[in-house]
Amino acid sequence: MFKKILCPVDFSAHAHDALKISVELALSCDSELSVINVAEPVPVSIGGVGMASVNPQIFNVAEYQKNMEDAAFEQLQKLCQEMIPDSVNSNIHILVGHAGENVVEFAGQQSVELIVLSTHGRTGLKRLLLGSTAEYIIRHASMPVLSVRIKE
Repeated sequence: MFKKILCPVDFSAHAHDALKISVELALSCDSELSVINVAEPVPVSIGGVGMASVNPQIFNVAEYQKNMEDAAFEQLQKLCQEMIPDSVNSNIHILVGHAGENVVEFAGQQSVELIVLSTHGRTGLKRLLLGSTAEYIIRHASMPVLSVRIKE
């Protein structure tokens, strides 16, 4: 039914639930499963107004960003080794930028047929302040999206 499934993860318990469901779907549909994490870029401003002012001779932003991406890749690799059986054709990717935009763009580029993602179910002020990656993906994806929310 779905030959390519995408599961974005943020390493939360909710994302683990979505990954479990993605694996079950991939097994039942004999699908390829892509698992991605989107790392936020390091927010800096060189010598100006911004989240931080940085002296590039003291703090190497590019090196710090690469270390963050490498750490995320290792964490994602470990998670997938634990949760995805060898019988599932899977791959992992680390992207950098706005999570929702990157997930939608990656899904389109890879001809994904289903996105399985978790939602934290935030409402009110928490949702307003934190935004909703899941909502962005649901609104902008051109393929079906399965939103997983496991009640605690």
